[in-house]
Amino acid sequence: MATESEPKPADWQLRLLGGAVGAIVSAATALLTAPTLFGFVVGLAGIPIAAVIGLCYTPELLAQPAEEPIPGFILGLATFLGTVFVAMVFAVSQSHGASPFEVLEFGYLATIGFGVVSLVLGLAVVHLVTHWSVAIGRRLAPRARILWVPSAVVLVAVAAGTVQVILLALRVDGDLVVQTSRLGQP
Repeated sequence: MATESEPKPADWQLRLLGGAVGAIVSAATALLTAPTLFGFVVGLAGIPIAAVIGLCYTPELLAQPAEEPIPGFILGLATFLGTVFVAMVFAVSQSHGASPFEVLEFGYLATIGFGVVSLVLGLAVVHLVTHWSVAIGRRLAPRARILWVPSAVVLVAVAAGTVQVILLALRVDGDLVVQTSRLGQP
């Protein structure tokens, strides 16, 4: 008597699961590396970035053989997006009295500065989070037809938390952007 095989989960269910797993693994990494402060910041910034990467690339990552390395463009994209996110949140938090152009200019400069650090130290954390997320995603993928609902709840919480972080950054009265824009002016 042959047993009926369970239907495969849809790509959208895998994407939701992958985004949620990535966000949770990144949050766990932030907690585990909290004493280093740098790992904590990379892990926290990685929460929305891992969610986005998971939403975009989970089916492709799960389809490749387990022994294959994570594609470099995904690691690079995650590192770049995380660096830009941290730099722009920093720029917005220091933008009291600045014009939008000054905020973007400062964010660009901060991205370059943070980018050097991200390439040296952050890429290792990104690789670790991505590897763990894919490994956990492979184990949970057969249950994606059930887990998509809690995954969606996690992703909604990530989106709400990200908006909250941006709103809090807007409330800071830092004026480093204005001070920096006036450097070199008489």
